[in-house]
Amino acid sequence: MPADPALLNPEKVHRLTETFQRRFDLPVELVDLDGMPSSSPGERRERHPLCTLLCSNENACSSCYAEHRRAINVAFDVGDSYSFVCHAGLLVTCTPLANGAQRLGALLSGKTWPEKPSDEMVAEVRERVRRFGINGQLNAAVKGHRNVPGPTLQRAAEALFELAKEMLKLDPRGLSERRERAQQQSQIAESIQAVKRTGFTAAAYPYQREKELIEKVKLGDRLGAKGVLNEILGVVLFRDPMGSYLLKTRLVELLAVLSRAAAEAGVDVEKILERNMVYFREILNSDNDVDLCVTISKALNHFLDTVCAQRDEKVETPVTAVLRYIELNYNMELTVEELARQANLSPSRIAHLFQEKLGTTMIETVTRVRLEQSKRLLLETNLSCTEIAYRVGYNDQSYFTRVFHSREKVTPRKFRIVNRGSAAPDDDEEDEDIE
Repeated sequence: MPADPALLNPEKVHRLTETFQRRFDLPVELVDLDGMPSSSPGERRERHPLCTLLCSNENACSSCYAEHRRAINVAFDVGDSYSFVCHAGLLVTCTPLANGAQRLGALLSGKTWPEKPSDEMVAEVRERVRRFGINGQLNAAVKGHRNVPGPTLQRAAEALFELAKEMLKLDPRGLSERRERAQQQSQIAESIQAVKRTGFTAAAYPYQREKELIEKVKLGDRLGAKGVLNEILGVVLFRDPMGSYLLKTRLVELLAVLSRAAAEAGVDVEKILERNMVYFREILNSDNDVDLCVTISKALNHFLDTVCAQRDEKVETPVTAVLRYIELNYNMELTVEELARQANLSPSRIAHLFQEKLGTTMIETVTRVRLEQSKRLLLETNLSCTEIAYRVGYNDQSYFTRVFHSREKVTPRKFRIVNRGSAAPDDDEEDEDIE
Protein backbone atom coordinates (compact mmCIF):
# COMPACT_ATOMS: atom_id res chain seq x y z
CA MET A 1 0.00 0.00 0.00
CA PRO A 2 1.74 3.23 -1.13
CA ALA A 3 2.01 6.28 1.13
CA ASP A 4 -0.49 9.03 0.42
CA PRO A 5 1.39 11.50 -1.87
CA ALA A 6 -0.95 14.33 -0.94
CA LEU A 7 0.00 14.06 2.73
CA LEU A 8 3.64 13.05 2.32
CA ASN A 9 4.68 16.03 0.24
CA PRO A 10 7.82 14.99 -1.73
CA GLU A 11 9.56 18.32 -1.20
CA LYS A 12 8.95 18.19 2.56
CA VAL A 13 10.16 14.60 2.72
CA HIS A 14 13.29 15.55 0.78
CA ARG A 15 14.04 18.47 3.12
CA LEU A 16 13.46 16.20 6.11
CA THR A 17 15.86 13.50 4.91
CA GLU A 18 18.51 16.07 3.96
CA THR A 19 18.22 17.77 7.36
CA PHE A 20 18.51 14.47 9.21
CA GLN A 21 21.47 13.30 7.14
CA ARG A 22 23.35 16.56 7.68
CA ARG A 23 22.73 16.46 11.42
CA PHE A 24 23.55 12.79 12.09
CA ASP A 25 25.46 11.64 9.01
CA LEU A 26 23.05 8.74 8.68
CA PRO A 27 21.05 7.83 5.58
CA VAL A 28 17.27 7.61 5.81
CA GLU A 29 14.71 6.34 3.34
CA LEU A 30 10.95 6.51 3.01
CA VAL A 31 9.13 3.18 2.77
CA ASP A 32 5.47 2.38 2.26
CA LEU A 33 3.35 0.24 4.57
CA ASP A 34 4.58 -2.91 2.80
CA GLY A 35 8.13 -2.01 3.75
CA MET A 36 9.17 -1.22 0.18
CA PRO A 37 11.14 1.91 -0.81
CA SER A 38 8.93 4.83 -1.80
CA SER A 39 11.29 7.28 -3.47
CA SER A 40 10.48 10.98 -3.74
CA PRO A 41 11.66 13.21 -6.61
CA GLY A 42 15.17 14.43 -5.90
CA GLU A 43 15.61 12.02 -2.96
CA ARG A 44 19.19 10.87 -2.49
CA ARG A 45 19.18 7.19 -1.66
CA GLU A 46 22.32 5.61 -0.25
CA ARG A 47 22.61 1.86 -0.77
CA HIS A 48 24.53 0.00 1.91
CA PRO A 49 26.97 -2.63 0.58
CA LEU A 50 25.37 -5.55 2.41
CA CYS A 51 21.84 -4.38 1.56
CA THR A 52 22.82 -4.12 -2.12
CA LEU A 53 24.18 -7.64 -2.04
CA LEU A 54 21.09 -9.03 -0.27
CA CYS A 55 18.66 -7.26 -2.61
CA SER A 56 20.36 -8.93 -5.57
CA ASN A 57 18.75 -12.11 -4.28
CA GLU A 58 14.95 -12.27 -4.63
CA ASN A 59 14.37 -14.36 -1.50
CA ALA A 60 16.70 -12.24 0.63
CA CYS A 61 15.05 -9.07 -0.66
CA SER A 62 11.59 -10.42 0.20
CA SER A 63 12.86 -11.27 3.68
CA CYS A 64 14.09 -7.65 4.06
CA TYR A 65 10.68 -6.26 3.18
CA ALA A 66 8.98 -8.70 5.56
CA GLU A 67 11.28 -7.46 8.37
CA HIS A 68 10.37 -3.88 7.46
CA ARG A 69 6.62 -4.64 7.57
CA ARG A 70 6.94 -6.26 10.98
CA ALA A 71 8.92 -3.30 12.33
CA ILE A 72 6.42 -0.81 10.86
CA ASN A 73 3.52 -2.58 12.60
CA VAL A 74 5.37 -2.57 15.93
CA ALA A 75 6.28 1.11 15.52
CA PHE A 76 2.65 2.01 14.93
CA ASP A 77 1.54 -0.13 17.86
CA VAL A 78 3.85 1.71 20.26
CA GLY A 79 3.37 5.07 18.52
CA ASP A 80 7.10 5.77 18.45
CA SER A 81 10.37 4.98 16.69
CA TYR A 82 11.27 1.31 16.97
CA SER A 83 14.77 -0.17 16.81
CA PHE A 84 15.32 -3.75 15.63
CA VAL A 85 17.96 -6.13 14.33
CA CYS A 86 17.32 -7.23 10.76
CA HIS A 87 17.73 -10.83 9.52
CA ALA A 88 21.34 -10.06 8.53
CA GLY A 89 22.17 -8.63 11.97
CA LEU A 90 22.11 -4.90 11.18
CA LEU A 91 20.70 -2.32 13.61
CA VAL A 92 17.78 -0.48 12.00
CA THR A 93 15.34 2.15 13.29
CA CYS A 94 11.80 2.54 12.01
CA THR A 95 9.94 5.86 12.49
CA PRO A 96 6.17 5.65 11.79
CA LEU A 97 4.42 8.37 9.78
CA ALA A 98 0.74 8.98 10.38
CA ASN A 99 -1.84 11.70 9.94
CA GLY A 100 -4.41 11.25 12.70
CA ALA A 101 -5.57 7.64 12.45
CA GLN A 102 -4.28 7.21 8.88
CA ARG A 103 -1.04 5.28 8.50
CA LEU A 104 1.15 6.67 5.71
CA GLY A 105 4.45 4.82 5.78
CA ALA A 106 7.71 4.95 7.70
CA LEU A 107 11.26 6.25 7.66
CA LEU A 108 14.04 3.66 7.94
CA SER A 109 17.44 4.74 9.18
CA GLY A 110 20.58 3.18 10.57
CA LYS A 111 21.40 -0.18 8.98
CA THR A 112 24.66 -0.08 10.90
CA TRP A 113 26.75 -2.40 13.09
CA PRO A 114 26.82 -1.75 16.84
CA GLU A 115 30.61 -2.25 16.78
CA LYS A 116 33.46 -2.32 14.28
CA PRO A 117 33.05 -5.22 11.81
CA SER A 118 35.40 -8.15 12.36
CA ASP A 119 36.10 -11.56 10.84
CA GLU A 120 33.89 -13.09 13.54
CA MET A 121 31.05 -10.78 12.49
CA VAL A 122 31.49 -11.80 8.85
CA ALA A 123 31.22 -15.44 9.89
CA GLU A 124 28.03 -14.70 11.86
CA VAL A 125 26.44 -12.85 8.95
CA ARG A 126 27.44 -15.64 6.58
CA GLU A 127 25.58 -18.08 8.82
CA ARG A 128 22.53 -15.78 8.95
CA VAL A 129 22.20 -15.51 5.15
CA ARG A 130 23.32 -19.03 4.27
CA ARG A 131 19.74 -20.02 3.46
CA PHE A 132 19.73 -17.51 0.59
CA GLY A 133 22.83 -19.00 -1.02
CA ILE A 134 24.78 -15.74 -0.76
CA ASN A 135 28.55 -16.18 -0.48
CA GLY A 136 30.45 -13.99 -2.89
CA GLN A 137 31.75 -10.58 -1.76
CA LEU A 138 30.18 -11.01 1.68
CA ASN A 139 33.40 -10.12 3.51
CA ALA A 140 33.71 -6.76 1.70
CA ALA A 141 29.97 -6.05 2.05
CA VAL A 142 29.99 -6.60 5.82
CA LYS A 143 33.15 -4.60 6.42
CA GLY A 144 31.88 -1.81 4.15
CA HIS A 145 29.13 -0.93 6.63
CA ARG A 146 29.54 1.77 9.26
CA ASN A 147 29.41 0.99 12.94
CA VAL A 148 27.29 3.21 15.22
CA PRO A 149 26.66 2.45 18.90
CA GLY A 150 23.07 1.51 19.74
CA PRO A 151 22.45 4.48 22.12
CA THR A 152 23.65 6.92 19.42
CA LEU A 153 21.33 5.35 16.88
CA GLN A 154 18.44 5.53 19.35
CA ARG A 155 19.03 9.24 19.96
CA ALA A 156 19.05 9.82 16.21
CA ALA A 157 15.76 7.89 15.91
CA GLU A 158 14.15 10.05 18.60
CA ALA A 159 15.30 13.18 16.79
CA LEU A 160 13.95 11.84 13.49
CA PHE A 161 10.55 11.28 15.10
CA GLU A 162 10.44 14.92 16.26
CA LEU A 163 11.77 16.25 12.93
CA ALA A 164 9.09 14.32 11.06
CA LYS A 165 6.33 15.86 13.21
CA GLU A 166 7.76 19.35 12.75
CA MET A 167 8.69 19.32 9.06
CA LEU A 168 5.95 17.14 7.52
CA LYS A 169 3.15 19.02 9.34
CA LEU A 170 1.19 15.85 10.06
CA ASP A 171 -1.41 15.42 12.79
CA PRO A 172 0.46 13.38 15.45
CA ARG A 173 -2.50 12.67 17.75
CA GLY A 174 -2.96 9.06 16.68
CA LEU A 175 0.68 8.19 17.31
CA SER A 176 0.78 10.24 20.50
CA GLU A 177 -2.19 8.33 21.94
CA ARG A 178 -0.59 5.00 21.09
CA ARG A 179 2.74 6.06 22.55
CA GLU A 180 1.10 7.24 25.77
CA ARG A 181 -0.84 3.98 25.97
CA ALA A 182 2.35 1.92 25.56
CA GLN A 183 4.24 4.04 28.10
CA GLN A 184 1.41 3.68 30.61
CA GLN A 185 1.36 -0.11 30.29
CA SER A 186 5.14 -0.18 30.73
CA GLN A 187 4.93 1.90 33.92
CA ILE A 188 2.07 -0.22 35.28
CA ALA A 189 4.11 -3.37 34.60
CA GLU A 190 7.04 -1.86 36.49
CA SER A 191 4.71 -1.04 39.40
CA ILE A 192 3.42 -4.62 39.49
CA GLN A 193 6.98 -5.95 39.51
CA ALA A 194 7.86 -3.58 42.37
CA VAL A 195 4.92 -4.93 44.40
CA LYS A 196 5.99 -8.51 43.69
CA ARG A 197 9.50 -7.76 44.92
CA THR A 198 8.11 -6.80 48.33
CA GLY A 199 7.36 -10.47 48.92
CA PHE A 200 3.67 -9.91 49.86
CA THR A 201 0.98 -12.02 48.25
CA ALA A 202 -1.36 -9.04 48.47
CA ALA A 203 -0.64 -5.34 48.69
CA ALA A 204 -2.61 -2.76 50.61
CA TYR A 205 -4.28 -0.04 48.59
CA PRO A 206 -1.89 2.99 48.57
CA TYR A 207 -4.07 5.72 50.07
CA GLN A 208 -0.98 7.80 50.77
CA ARG A 209 -0.21 7.81 47.04
CA GLU A 210 -3.72 9.14 46.41
CA LYS A 211 -2.84 12.18 48.54
CA GLU A 212 0.32 12.68 46.50
CA LEU A 213 -1.74 12.39 43.31
CA ILE A 214 -4.07 15.17 44.51
CA GLU A 215 -1.14 17.47 45.28
CA LYS A 216 0.50 16.85 41.92
CA VAL A 217 -2.73 17.56 40.04
CA LYS A 218 -3.21 20.80 41.99
CA LEU A 219 0.34 21.82 41.05
CA GLY A 220 -0.16 20.87 37.41
CA ASP A 221 2.73 18.37 37.65
CA ARG A 222 1.82 16.26 34.61
CA LEU A 223 4.78 13.87 34.64
CA GLY A 224 4.65 13.31 38.41
CA ALA A 225 0.86 12.81 38.45
CA LYS A 226 1.01 10.20 35.68
CA GLY A 227 3.76 8.33 37.51
CA VAL A 228 1.75 8.19 40.75
CA LEU A 229 -1.45 7.18 38.93
CA ASN A 230 0.30 4.31 37.16
CA GLU A 231 1.81 3.12 40.45
CA ILE A 232 -1.69 3.02 41.96
CA LEU A 233 -3.05 1.16 38.93
CA GLY A 234 -0.21 -1.35 39.22
CA VAL A 235 -1.20 -2.14 42.83
CA VAL A 236 -4.88 -2.45 41.90
CA LEU A 237 -4.12 -4.80 38.99
CA PHE A 238 -1.77 -6.86 41.16
CA ARG A 239 -4.48 -7.30 43.79
CA ASP A 240 -7.07 -8.50 41.29
CA PRO A 241 -5.52 -8.86 37.80
CA MET A 242 -8.55 -10.50 36.23
CA GLY A 243 -11.25 -8.58 38.05
CA SER A 244 -12.53 -5.72 35.93
CA TYR A 245 -15.37 -5.14 38.42
CA LEU A 246 -12.94 -4.22 41.18
CA LEU A 247 -10.84 -2.18 38.76
CA LYS A 248 -13.94 -0.24 37.68
CA THR A 249 -14.79 0.47 41.30
CA ARG A 250 -11.29 1.74 41.98
CA LEU A 251 -11.30 3.87 38.82
CA VAL A 252 -14.58 5.51 39.79
CA GLU A 253 -13.02 6.31 43.16
CA LEU A 254 -9.92 7.70 41.43
CA LEU A 255 -12.17 9.79 39.19
CA ALA A 256 -13.61 11.36 42.33
CA VAL A 257 -10.08 11.95 43.67
CA LEU A 258 -9.03 13.72 40.46
CA SER A 259 -12.22 15.79 40.49
CA ARG A 260 -11.56 16.92 44.04
CA ALA A 261 -8.00 17.89 43.17
CA ALA A 262 -9.17 19.95 40.18
CA ALA A 263 -11.88 21.63 42.27
CA GLU A 264 -9.35 22.53 44.97
CA ALA A 265 -7.17 24.05 42.25
CA GLY A 266 -10.02 26.39 41.31
CA VAL A 267 -11.63 24.65 38.33
CA ASP A 268 -15.39 25.21 37.97
CA VAL A 269 -17.24 22.32 39.64
CA GLU A 270 -20.02 22.23 37.03
CA LYS A 271 -17.47 21.70 34.26
CA ILE A 272 -15.86 18.92 36.28
CA LEU A 273 -19.16 17.10 36.83
CA GLU A 274 -20.15 17.44 33.18
CA ARG A 275 -16.89 15.89 32.02
CA ASN A 276 -16.98 13.22 34.70
CA MET A 277 -20.14 11.76 33.20
CA VAL A 278 -18.26 11.05 29.96
CA TYR A 279 -15.49 9.15 31.73
CA PHE A 280 -17.95 7.43 34.07
CA ARG A 281 -19.84 5.99 31.08
CA GLU A 282 -16.58 4.89 29.42
CA ILE A 283 -15.54 3.06 32.59
CA LEU A 284 -18.89 1.28 32.94
CA ASN A 285 -19.02 0.28 29.25
CA SER A 286 -15.51 -1.19 29.04
CA ASP A 287 -14.44 -4.68 30.15
CA ASN A 288 -10.84 -4.47 28.99
CA ASP A 289 -8.29 -3.65 31.71
CA VAL A 290 -5.98 -1.82 29.30
CA ASP A 291 -8.83 0.34 27.97
CA LEU A 292 -9.93 1.11 31.54
CA CYS A 293 -6.43 2.29 32.44
CA VAL A 294 -6.33 4.45 29.31
CA THR A 295 -9.69 6.01 30.25
CA ILE A 296 -8.51 7.11 33.70
CA SER A 297 -5.31 8.41 32.12
CA LYS A 298 -7.40 10.48 29.69
CA ALA A 299 -9.35 11.86 32.64
CA LEU A 300 -6.09 12.77 34.38
CA ASN A 301 -4.86 14.58 31.25
CA HIS A 302 -8.12 16.51 31.03
CA PHE A 303 -8.02 17.61 34.67
CA LEU A 304 -4.36 18.61 34.34
CA ASP A 305 -5.19 20.66 31.22
CA THR A 306 -7.99 22.51 33.01
CA VAL A 307 -5.86 23.12 36.10
CA CYS A 308 -2.99 24.49 34.02
CA ALA A 309 -5.35 26.67 31.97
CA GLN A 310 -6.90 28.01 35.18
CA ARG A 311 -3.45 28.76 36.58
CA ASP A 312 -2.29 30.45 33.36
CA GLU A 313 -5.30 32.77 33.42
CA LYS A 314 -4.23 33.99 36.84
CA VAL A 315 -0.57 34.47 35.97
CA GLU A 316 0.24 37.62 34.07
CA THR A 317 2.80 37.00 31.35
CA PRO A 318 5.25 39.70 30.18
CA VAL A 319 3.21 40.25 27.01
CA THR A 320 -0.11 40.59 28.87
CA ALA A 321 1.54 42.97 31.36
CA VAL A 322 2.62 45.26 28.51
CA LEU A 323 -0.77 45.00 26.79
CA ARG A 324 -2.54 45.95 30.01
CA TYR A 325 -0.19 48.91 30.50
CA ILE A 326 -0.83 50.12 26.93
CA GLU A 327 -4.59 49.88 27.40
CA LEU A 328 -4.37 52.02 30.56
CA ASN A 329 -1.76 54.54 29.38
CA TYR A 330 -2.22 54.91 25.61
CA ASN A 331 -2.70 58.68 26.05
CA MET A 332 0.81 59.08 27.48
CA GLU A 333 4.14 59.13 25.69
CA LEU A 334 5.11 55.46 25.44
CA THR A 335 8.56 54.23 24.43
CA VAL A 336 9.88 50.74 23.93
CA GLU A 337 12.12 51.20 26.97
CA GLU A 338 9.18 52.22 29.16
CA LEU A 339 7.09 49.26 28.00
CA ALA A 340 10.00 46.86 28.57
CA ARG A 341 10.26 48.05 32.18
CA GLN A 342 6.65 47.01 32.75
CA ALA A 343 7.63 43.43 31.85
CA ASN A 344 10.96 43.50 33.72
CA LEU A 345 12.68 42.46 30.52
CA SER A 346 15.14 44.03 28.11
CA PRO A 347 13.67 45.94 25.14
CA SER A 348 15.01 43.35 22.70
CA ARG A 349 13.57 40.42 24.67
CA ILE A 350 10.06 41.84 25.07
CA ALA A 351 10.09 42.93 21.42
CA HIS A 352 10.92 39.34 20.43
CA LEU A 353 8.12 37.96 22.64
CA PHE A 354 5.60 40.40 21.13
CA GLN A 355 6.55 39.32 17.63
CA GLU A 356 6.45 35.65 18.57
CA LYS A 357 3.12 35.71 20.47
CA LEU A 358 1.19 38.40 18.59
CA GLY A 359 2.97 38.73 15.25
CA THR A 360 3.36 42.50 15.68
CA THR A 361 5.43 45.15 17.48
CA MET A 362 4.75 47.08 20.67
CA ILE A 363 4.69 50.42 18.80
CA GLU A 364 2.24 49.04 16.27
CA THR A 365 0.07 47.88 19.17
CA VAL A 366 0.19 51.36 20.75
CA THR A 367 -0.88 52.86 17.42
CA ARG A 368 -3.72 50.38 17.06
CA VAL A 369 -5.07 51.10 20.57
CA ARG A 370 -4.81 54.87 20.05
CA LEU A 371 -6.65 54.75 16.74
CA GLU A 372 -9.39 52.53 18.16
CA GLN A 373 -9.89 55.05 20.96
CA SER A 374 -9.84 57.96 18.51
CA LYS A 375 -12.55 56.34 16.38
CA ARG A 376 -14.70 55.86 19.47
CA LEU A 377 -14.31 59.55 20.39
CA LEU A 378 -15.01 60.66 16.82
CA LEU A 379 -18.31 58.78 16.81
CA GLU A 380 -19.44 59.29 20.42
CA THR A 381 -18.36 62.88 21.20
CA ASN A 382 -18.27 66.35 19.65
CA LEU A 383 -14.61 66.87 20.53
CA SER A 384 -12.62 68.43 17.73
CA CYS A 385 -10.04 66.35 15.89
CA THR A 386 -7.27 68.34 17.59
CA GLU A 387 -8.67 67.61 21.06
CA ILE A 388 -9.05 63.93 20.19
CA ALA A 389 -5.45 63.80 18.97
CA TYR A 390 -4.21 65.05 22.35
CA ARG A 391 -6.53 62.74 24.29
CA VAL A 392 -5.22 59.61 22.58
CA GLY A 393 -1.56 60.53 23.00
CA TYR A 394 -0.58 62.57 19.93
CA ASN A 395 0.96 66.02 20.57
CA ASP A 396 0.82 66.92 16.87
CA GLN A 397 -2.62 67.01 15.29
CA SER A 398 -1.19 66.90 11.76
CA TYR A 399 0.80 63.78 12.57
CA PHE A 400 -2.31 62.19 14.11
CA THR A 401 -4.22 62.90 10.90
CA ARG A 402 -1.50 61.34 8.74
CA VAL A 403 -1.36 58.21 10.90
CA PHE A 404 -5.15 57.92 10.92
CA HIS A 405 -5.31 58.38 7.15
CA SER A 406 -2.60 55.77 6.52
CA ARG A 407 -4.62 53.15 8.42
CA GLU A 408 -8.24 54.09 7.62
CA LYS A 409 -7.70 55.67 4.15
CA VAL A 410 -9.72 58.73 5.22
CA THR A 411 -8.98 61.69 7.50
CA PRO A 412 -10.50 61.72 11.02
CA ARG A 413 -13.02 64.38 9.92
CA LYS A 414 -14.14 62.36 6.90
CA PHE A 415 -14.38 59.21 9.04
CA ARG A 416 -16.74 61.05 11.40
CA ILE A 417 -18.91 62.39 8.58
CA VAL A 418 -19.14 59.06 6.76
CA ASN A 419 -19.94 57.02 9.89
CA ARG A 420 -21.97 59.56 11.87
CA GLY A 421 -23.54 61.60 9.08
CA SER A 422 -22.16 64.99 10.18
CA ALA A 423 -19.05 66.75 11.50
CA ALA A 424 -18.75 68.15 15.02
CA PRO A 425 -19.37 71.92 15.31
CA ASP A 426 -15.72 72.66 16.04
CA ASP A 427 -14.18 70.10 13.70
CA ASP A 428 -10.91 71.09 12.16
CA GLU A 429 -10.86 71.86 8.48
CA GLU A 430 -7.13 71.41 7.95
CA ASP A 431 -5.44 68.36 6.48
CA GLU A 432 -8.16 67.68 3.97
CA ASP A 433 -5.46 67.92 1.27
CA ILE A 434 -4.08 64.51 2.40
CA GLU A 435 -6.64 62.81 0.25
